[in-house]
Amino acid sequence: MKLFRSVIYRIANDSIHRKIILCGCNEFSEAIYKKLSLLGIMAEYFIEKNPSEVYFCERPVKSYEELLNEDLEKIRIIITEDVHAKELEALGLKRVENFRTIHYNESLRQEYRLDANLGYNLVLDGEIPGFKCFGDKNAEELIVTLGNSTSDPELYPFKCWSELLGERILKEKKQAKVLCGAVSGHMSPQELIKLIRDVVPLHPSKVICYEGFQDINNMFRDTSYPFVSQYQKKLLRGANIDNWIDIYYTKGYSYGVNSECSPYNLWKNSMKMMRAICREYDIEFIGILQPCIFNKMHCLGKREWEIVLHYELRDDMLAWFEQFFKEYKEDDSKLDFIYDFTDIFNAEEEIYIDNCHVYEKGNRIIAEKIYSDFFN
Repeated sequence: MKLFRSVIYRIANDSIHRKIILCGCNEFSEAIYKKLSLLGIMAEYFIEKNPSEVYFCERPVKSYEELLNEDLEKIRIIITEDVHAKELEALGLKRVENFRTIHYNESLRQEYRLDANLGYNLVLDGEIPGFKCFGDKNAEELIVTLGNSTSDPELYPFKCWSELLGERILKEKKQAKVLCGAVSGHMSPQELIKLIRDVVPLHPSKVICYEGFQDINNMFRDTSYPFVSQYQKKLLRGANIDNWIDIYYTKGYSYGVNSECSPYNLWKNSMKMMRAICREYDIEFIGILQPCIFNKMHCLGKREWEIVLHYELRDDMLAWFEQFFKEYKEDDSKLDFIYDFTDIFNAEEEIYIDNCHVYEKGNRIIAEKIYSDFFN
C-alpha cells in the first residue's frame, strides 16, 4: 500500500513534541513503522483491543485502556482503520485532537448525503438542509455564504470564517444571521446550482461566495462536464437505465454539452451568472477570489516553505495555478463584483494547514476583512 510522503512528513513533524503510537498490528502499521524508523523515529508502542502478542515489530503491544495512563497532550495516536476510531471515541478520545487517520488530516470526519442536483451535500442538524446557521438566529436579515472546503462549517475542529463573521456582526449589535452553505469539494458550478435552487427562495440580503481554488484543482474537476459530480456519474452508471420510466423508454445517459472552458473561465462564468441571478432578485452579490499558498511564493514563511517543499508543491498543481492567474490578470472584462483576497495573508505566518486551508487565525482574518469591507 502506498504511503504518501506528506503523511510521513507530518508524522515526523509531530514526533518532535509528541510520542507516536500506532493502532493495529497489521501490515500497514508495520509499513508506517519501518518508514519512520528509517528517519530515526521510533513509535512508542502499538495498541490493539485485545492484544494477543506482547511485541510487534519489536515494540510493545498494549490495550486501548492503557492510553488513559498517558498525558494525552504529549502523544499522537495514528489509526489505519475506522474500527480503531470507534474504540478510541468510546474512551473519550477525540479525532484530530488525540488521534488521526493515516491520511493525517487535521479535518474532522464528515457525513454527506446524496443530492439530486449537487451530487452530494452536507448532513447538518437544522431546519434548512445543507446550511449551518451562525449569528443572531432569530434575526430577520439573512446573509448566505457559499464556497468549498475552505469555507465548510463542519470540516475542522475550530471556527470557520462564516461563524466568526456571525460573531463579529453580533458584537456590533447588528441583527443578522449567517447561513453557511459551503461544502467540501464543491466547485463554482455546484455553488451556482445551489444558489438557484436553495438560496434565492430564502430571500437573503447578501450572498458571499468565497471561491477559486477548487476550480483550479484539476484533481477533482471534470474539465468536460463540470456540472456533473462524480456521485451523479456513479448513480447513472449503476442505474437500470435501459427501461421504461413512466411513459418513456430510456436508453443510456447524458452528461449534457461537453464544456470547453478553462478552469478560469469556468469560475468566471459561474460567478457572472450568480451575480446576474442575485441582481434580478435584489440580492447583493459579493464574489471573492480566495488565496492559496501559491499566492505567497514571493513571501513564504519558514512553516510555509516546509509545506511547499515537503509535500504540497506538485508540478501539475503549480502549473494549473499559474495558468488560472495568467488568464485572470490578462482578462480585460470588467469584473467589478469580484474582490481579490489573494494577498490577504502576505504579512502573516502560521496561517496555512496545507496548500489552501487555513487555521482559525486565517479564518478570523477573512471574517474581519469581509466585515470591514462590506458591513461598515
